Amino acid sequence: MDKFNEIHKLITENPIFNSLVILIICLIFYIIARSILRKIENRNGNTKVIRRGRTYANLARSVLRYIFITITIILILQANGVNVNSMLAGIGIAGVMVGLAAQDFMKDIIRGVTIISDDYFAVGDIVKYGDAEDEEGRVLSIGIRTTKIKNMRNGRIIAVANRNIEKAELVPARTSITLPLPYELKVADADKLLADIAAKIATDENVTECNYLGITSLGESAVNHLLVIMCLPEARLKARRVAYRTALLELEKANISVPYTQIDIHNKKS
Repeated sequence: MDKFNEIHKLITENPIFNSLVILIICLIFYIIARSILRKIENRNGNTKVIRRGRTYANLARSVLRYIFITITIILILQANGVNVNSMLAGIGIAGVMVGLAAQDFMKDIIRGVTIISDDYFAVGDIVKYGDAEDEEGRVLSIGIRTTKIKNMRNGRIIAVANRNIEKAELVPARTSITLPLPYELKVADADKLLADIAAKIATDENVTECNYLGITSLGESAVNHLLVIMCLPEARLKARRVAYRTALLELEKANISVPYTQIDIHNKKS
């Protein structure tokens, strides 16, 4: 029995053994917490509450990794007889100097928290992050430093520093098209035709609603009419293509040509 106690004491007082136990316990807690957060992230639905919950869970999972590493290192150092308090005091002094050189890092963290707290956008939203029309993508994750966005057209994934995220704008769930019709067409007839076209566009699977709003401007060769289309943000470009095609088909059936600018050239004979 004395021999067993001696062996047990030798093992439990071994810094390597204690460090291993600490690592395993922390790892178990980390895996459990990460699993819970992943379940929240993978919840189905597109309501505001669910999307916001996914966003918070995504950020929490990103922060959890840093917390796990920090706590594990501190506990292992303590198990190996290192005076953590004095070390933290020294790190605090050095941290001020490092902090001055890491202002962008802090800006990323502060901006990341602001994105979520102000509900600027959430995981799953579609945002426009450049000047080109095709630079639209779905938000995959919002971390403490970067936001990952997947391009809707080519599938390219980019990471935008949170301090620059104000350059991204939330894509609305709507788009619009302008249809030019000839001046010869009576206004009442144009209203009826465009109302029918809007109803036809609304039957497409990418469109949830389409409304004719009336005349938007008087052009040089045509009267311009506005149609507003409600659709999923990721289907905006496809919905516009469908709308234009549907409109042209309906105009063909009605024997109405889309006006266009014509230039007459006269040759003067000598």
